[in-house]
Amino acid sequence: VGVFVFNVLYGYLQELLQVHIAGRKFALFLAMSQFAGYAFWAFILARLNRYSLGPTHTKGGTPKVPTAKFIGLSLLRAFDLAVTNSAMQFLNYPAKTLIKSCRVVFTMFMGVLIRNKRYKTRDYIAVFTLVLGLIVFLHADSTSDAVFHPLGVILLTISLICDGTLNNWSEQMMEEYNLSQDQFHARLYTVSLIATVVAAALQNELFEGIDYFLFQHGTVTEIESSEPVPSSSWTASQKTMILALFGTTGILGASCLGAITKRFGALCMALTSTGRKATTLFLSFALFNNQCSSEHVVGVSLFMSGLLMKSFHKSQPSPDTTNGQYAGQETIQSSSPRWWEGRWGMFDSMLRRMGLRRLNESKGLIRKRSSIDMELALQTD
Repeated sequence: VGVFVFNVLYGYLQELLQVHIAGRKFALFLAMSQFAGYAFWAFILARLNRYSLGPTHTKGGTPKVPTAKFIGLSLLRAFDLAVTNSAMQFLNYPAKTLIKSCRVVFTMFMGVLIRNKRYKTRDYIAVFTLVLGLIVFLHADSTSDAVFHPLGVILLTISLICDGTLNNWSEQMMEEYNLSQDQFHARLYTVSLIATVVAAALQNELFEGIDYFLFQHGTVTEIESSEPVPSSSWTASQKTMILALFGTTGILGASCLGAITKRFGALCMALTSTGRKATTLFLSFALFNNQCSSEHVVGVSLFMSGLLMKSFHKSQPSPDTTNGQYAGQETIQSSSPRWWEGRWGMFDSMLRRMGLRRLNESKGLIRKRSSIDMELALQTD
């Protein structure tokens, strides 16, 4: 329930804000708003995690990470989201969602370059199906009246390269310096927030965005036009509420997916995520009048098939020769069910991270899940 509520609402708010209220403008201001929500919730989770552990677990202090490395990673994260938002000037939201869902392609590619990873033939078949479905979908957009420009594809490709680098570099940094994800995300989003605030100010989006979204009535297009703003348009309080929800639902949705992964495994998480993306696309076509042809349907079907193939393969456990179990099972089986689990994914994830997850991390077991967790926590689709 939490996955669909938070992630589908996040997708709806993203298209509503970027396309209909912002008029495909204010990419940096919207990125700043999103990072503000992410930084706030990451800080809350980190504080609750630290408080729950007590002084015996925290007296070792915060792991020391070279400042240059962390700033570089945070700037890359800020650039990634800013480029993603900028691409909405040239593409419809469904096309953007599908392209961003191809992050597995770039994560695999960057994994080979950065960490010398190796993949099986079926991984490449799944990736080929993904790319084929995306090509069919984009061809349908390019031959219709939908908003489409190759520059949007180029911007999202740059974003995905950044995304793949982030996933691999973050995983490597967390393993090297023994960082918990709560500590990592609280710092990452805070530095990224500062970077986007500076960038928005330099591009004259900061104060204009605050004025347009928090104080003036109507959409950006209506405000900038010479015509009076209709009384039925968005009010300043409504836009403020949408911005606050937009900056919150993304990280809570990722937290829900993380809870599903830890409780039920990677396959359930991947299937749930795929179903959520399909629902988001359906709502985008239904609620925002995006064009949908038979070629669009074929492209989406191929794309979702590729995601499912990758999900089934990703969920297959590999034997852990050190304890005779399958890799990743210990984080699912090492805790008895609690009454709150399965109701609100955010609190499930929060409470697991406050207790079980840090214990596993001290034993070095959490590293087996770091790739999945990082991909969830850093998603920006």
